[in-house]
Amino acid sequence: CPTSQNTLFLGMGKVKANLGVSSNIRKEYEEHEEDTAHAHEEEEGAALDMKLLTGTWDVKWYLPKLKNTELVFALQGMFQDNLNRGEELLIPDANLLDAGVGTMLKYDMEPFHFQAGIRYDMRKIQVNDYVHTHDGVVESFAGFSTSYSSVNGALGGTLHMGNHMLLRLNFASGFRAPNLSELT
Repeated sequence: CPTSQNTLFLGMGKVKANLGVSSNIRKEYEEHEEDTAHAHEEEEGAALDMKLLTGTWDVKWYLPKLKNTELVFALQGMFQDNLNRGEELLIPDANLLDAGVGTMLKYDMEPFHFQAGIRYDMRKIQVNDYVHTHDGVVESFAGFSTSYSSVNGALGGTLHMGNHMLLRLNFASGFRAPNLSELT
């Protein structure tokens, strides 16, 4: 699966970009009793045949340092497309988009180091309708679309108390949106 890691130097600042694409194909076959009435056996498709395509990005812009201050802007995200072709279903056909944008400030004033950050995240999920008939039994559920978002922050500091001792104090909020398995 292709990935790309690049650093672009802009004067005293820089932009780091990590981009990637991966494809995951999961197939599971069920065992069937041999039919003695047929001389040849026809190969059946996989009972579970799931294809997941994922694209990710992580871009950080490090502004030039000003005396004791460093500022970083970040853009991160992921896109997933899940497609099922078999009889069994682990995760439904769906599209998922995650995107986050944030900034972090570092300030150094010996012996104290200060960090603060804020970040906005969103997740959008589109699940397709599902209808499947197997041995006369119909399984189905209605598709849906939902989204989640959150603003989080972090504030912390480090005090150097000698060559081998640090005192750290951090406060942060967090958020995790549900995944496809939890929603379906």
